[in-house]
Amino acid sequence: MDILVANAGASWGGPFETFDDWKSAKTLDLNVRGVFNLVRFMVPLLSGAGTSQDPARVIIISSIAGIAISHVGDRGAIMYSASKAAVHHLGRNLALELVPKHITTNIISPGFFPTRLALPQIDYLWGPDKAAGSNPMGRLGEAEDVAGAIVYLCSRAGAYVNGENTSLDGGGRLRTGTQLDHGGKL
Repeated sequence: MDILVANAGASWGGPFETFDDWKSAKTLDLNVRGVFNLVRFMVPLLSGAGTSQDPARVIIISSIAGIAISHVGDRGAIMYSASKAAVHHLGRNLALELVPKHITTNIISPGFFPTRLALPQIDYLWGPDKAAGSNPMGRLGEAEDVAGAIVYLCSRAGAYVNGENTSLDGGGRLRTGTQLDHGGKL
């Protein structure tokens, strides 16, 4: 096996004080332990395929929510954000752990993409048009954006990249200090 793309995501929104523990456990189990175990189980197959010049690749799909504070309040995603931050640190640890086996590990952190997981939050907060308009690039992410990053990281051009976290959010995370008008919704 030359390439493993580890993509896991579960999230529930809700107020911090009344957030159900089972939702926290499920989010951490899938988003962190699921990625950890998938990579662990696949290492024997990956280590046989890589060389120092052309290593096998592990690509972890995470979220910009692990880098920037996403949402708080009634539909807050605190545990989702925490789980994605944990996955980022897991990826950096794996980058050092696996490179002697000729396996590189990198993380891709998409921002808002119109996916099944993100659309309810996009619709609740702004709607797709306003969400796209608030992004510095004026649009939401598309599948081709993620695919292009994966192709680069898995190509010969990406063979020397290890332990990096690529943000795919059109620069949205750079808008620190600005606040979108959520119509009073938090």
